[in-house]
Amino acid sequence: MSSYPPPPPNDPNRQDPNRPGYSPYTQNATAYNREVWKAQRRAAKQQEKWTRQQAKLQRRLMQPRSIVGPLILLALGVLFLLAQTGRVAWPDIVIWYSRWWPMVLVLAGVLLLGEWALDQRAYAAGQAYRGRTVGGGMVFLLILLAFFGIGAREAYKHWSWGNGQYGFNFPNIDLALGEPHDFDDSMNFAAPDGGSLLIRNPHGDVTVTGSSDDGQIHVSVHKEVHAHNDDAAMDKAKEMSAHLTTSGNALTLEVPSLEGGTADLTLQVPRNLAVTVNAASGDVEIDQIHGDVSVSASKSDVTLSAITGAVSAHINDGHSSFSVHSVTGPVNMDGHVGDVNISDVTGHVSLSGDFFGDTHAEHINGAFDFHSSRTNFNVARLDGAVDLDSDSLNADQILGPVQITTKYGKDITLDRVQGDTSVTNNGKGTVSITTTMPSAGVKVVNHDGNVDLGLPDHTGFTVDAVTNDGDVENDFNLNDQSINGKTSISGAIDGGGPRISVMTNNGDVTVRKAMVAPLVPPAPLPKLSKIAPPPKPPSDARASKPSAPAPAAKPAQRAEPAVPTAPAAPQKPSAHNDNF
Repeated sequence: MSSYPPPPPNDPNRQDPNRPGYSPYTQNATAYNREVWKAQRRAAKQQEKWTRQQAKLQRRLMQPRSIVGPLILLALGVLFLLAQTGRVAWPDIVIWYSRWWPMVLVLAGVLLLGEWALDQRAYAAGQAYRGRTVGGGMVFLLILLAFFGIGAREAYKHWSWGNGQYGFNFPNIDLALGEPHDFDDSMNFAAPDGGSLLIRNPHGDVTVTGSSDDGQIHVSVHKEVHAHNDDAAMDKAKEMSAHLTTSGNALTLEVPSLEGGTADLTLQVPRNLAVTVNAASGDVEIDQIHGDVSVSASKSDVTLSAITGAVSAHINDGHSSFSVHSVTGPVNMDGHVGDVNISDVTGHVSLSGDFFGDTHAEHINGAFDFHSSRTNFNVARLDGAVDLDSDSLNADQILGPVQITTKYGKDITLDRVQGDTSVTNNGKGTVSITTTMPSAGVKVVNHDGNVDLGLPDHTGFTVDAVTNDGDVENDFNLNDQSINGKTSISGAIDGGGPRISVMTNNGDVTVRKAMVAPLVPPAPLPKLSKIAPPPKPPSDARASKPSAPAPAAKPAQRAEPAVPTAPAAPQKPSAHNDNF
């Protein structure tokens, strides 16, 4: 039968009746109560620990999360979807992200700052305040994106991914898994008078020549497809057949986009046809066209020559080149491009965008406008040449008004300038300008560097030049003044005239005498002079209308008006090339 309280543990020492003060009931009760107290204490501590953990978890669940993480995942998902569906090429995504990846951190910081401001506003209004939290997963994602951006940038700079060195210009992996197979095809169709031709070729070169004299458009297609066997290659070649559609006087020639295949197009068209080319990957070459020419390209070197109409081009690849020669109409180019080479243009030339290579232009009878994120350069006419790169701008034989503005500074050299000139160099660099008769106004603001001005002698003008932390020298006997670290000269020469203003920091100012002959306007060029000599002259009289001697004589005629300055004019390009 059970008893209360329970019997004490079987401890021989405690049950020893010979031990002094031995009492079975007292000894057993004391030990039991001690064990019970210890068990209750342990249970209370465990309960307190569980309570704290539950409260912490509840606070975490009730605390609102930041929206930064979901927005980043949403943006990545949209970007991957565009790439997966072919709307955006994977290499373009890598190249774009390699340039702009810090914007991810900037936008994340702006969002977090905005959320903090909202929380503080709620707290000030007496509302329930629960600050938003940033999870460790989002922090890890931001760090991962930053490391990926740095790695992509270094790879883009040193490995030239944009050039397709590692196969990024290839359509897909079939190029690596399949064998190449070549096929040739051709087609002819009539061209409407005064019509237009649109050419769409996603992968492959496009060559257009205005050498057709029978009113027909002759098309030759060279296809290269990658497949594992001949039957698969034949099927792919059939799928890549060019299709012609007509809408009134507008013709469209399109090559389907096929994975693992390229098609090079060579066309002979009537000269009076307007030509438009849309190319995604492949070089574009057009010459001997009387109509307007338009080109839109992604990864393409574009070469245009002997064009009578207007020329427009949009290029979206920092490794592509753009070359234009012998054009009667205006030339407009925008986008992202590497090297640019332009010569012998009668119309207005406008270049706008991001330029990742060298820009060279010469013999522009119309205005020349260059606009980038770093440099603005505008002249009314370019008789000589201009060379621009990331560090320098060199030009000679230019007619003003001339306006130059740089964002980060360049070494600027302008030789034989006629007309008003304004130069603002917002950075470190030197400025050297030599003007011609008649004298005109010159304004130079140089942030950091020397300024050298060559002004015509025996002509009137007013000088006002000042430098901080530098010296001023001049050949016109003007006395310099130094006040509080600024050295300046001012005064009227030969009765005064156009204003010559110079301001610079940490550099010297030199105002010297120069004897340079004025520019002579070039003789107007006949409208068709540049496109008369085709590569393969036809035998009929129609093609011989622009007689062969005329084009050969035109370059000489351009230089004829400059005979009084013949010793200097031919030497300018060579001296300029030495600087380049």
